[in-house]
Amino acid sequence: MRRLTLAALLVLSLQRAMPARAQTAADTPDGNPYVVQVLKNLSKHGNIDAKLRFESHLYDQLLVGQGAFQQRGELSKRYTRWEMHTQIADRSASYLQVYDGTHLWTERRLPSRRQVNRLDVARLQTGLRNVQRGTRASNRDELLLSVAGQGGLGQMLSDLLRNYDFQPPQATQLDGLPVYALVGTWREEQLAKHWPASVKLQSAEPPDWPGQLPHHVLLMVYQQNLFPCVIEFRSADGSQYSTSLSGLRTVDDPLMRYEIHEINFAVAIANERFQFNPGDRWSDETSLVLEEMTKELQPVEEAHGAKESIRR
Repeated sequence: MRRLTLAALLVLSLQRAMPARAQTAADTPDGNPYVVQVLKNLSKHGNIDAKLRFESHLYDQLLVGQGAFQQRGELSKRYTRWEMHTQIADRSASYLQVYDGTHLWTERRLPSRRQVNRLDVARLQTGLRNVQRGTRASNRDELLLSVAGQGGLGQMLSDLLRNYDFQPPQATQLDGLPVYALVGTWREEQLAKHWPASVKLQSAEPPDWPGQLPHHVLLMVYQQNLFPCVIEFRSADGSQYSTSLSGLRTVDDPLMRYEIHEINFAVAIANERFQFNPGDRWSDETSLVLEEMTKELQPVEEAHGAKESIRR
């Protein structure tokens, strides 16, 4: 599930909303094109400076924290920074991603150690293009590829689009502001890649849903500018929220929730924010990430076959 949720794995590695009556956004047959438009709008923004709040209920451990997201530059020359801070056993821990225009650096600072990884984004995108060569790429596919490996909200939204099908957007409110809420449920082929037993979900004796695997996701975006403000992953214990009006607001115990707030577009961001000093000890994860993302583009049988070959 590494690429599944950049979001959930951020916190795994460290380990209020009252809606108005929901109404379907006019003339929207499903939510997937709408989420594509949200990603397009995000990609068009030059500078973004926003605050983050997050909450995690993974493995019966509650983690809360805060951080920031920053983005600068056009899509062809993009820079991003995503950082989060929390406490583990009363000691500080953090997660930092910096895309410097060439490499995506990931630093995990735990109470006991520091880990740094590097991703060569150009090599990743070239590898993915080679995988897709010979197939007719849609505008959506090109958009997802353009943000691959760049980290931040763009990467998170592209992961959602690859893994989930979204229901039509519903008009509601978040802290008194008008937003659209979209609920996403797994694409069957992607779920099977992350959880092979899911192919038996419709059988007479379906398997139990893994406790730490998201069952569905809630995405909230501001109506005014289509900017994402909530991304919430939920467990199977809250499966009823995937099909009910009550699922259009945040829940008390999500697997993972990110809130993006205090968003500022008209701001200058210093170059230093997109620079990173890895030190002497770091590892390159480009081959690993390319392999994992390649599996997401393969049919289920091929993905499983590749995984079995690796095991042998």
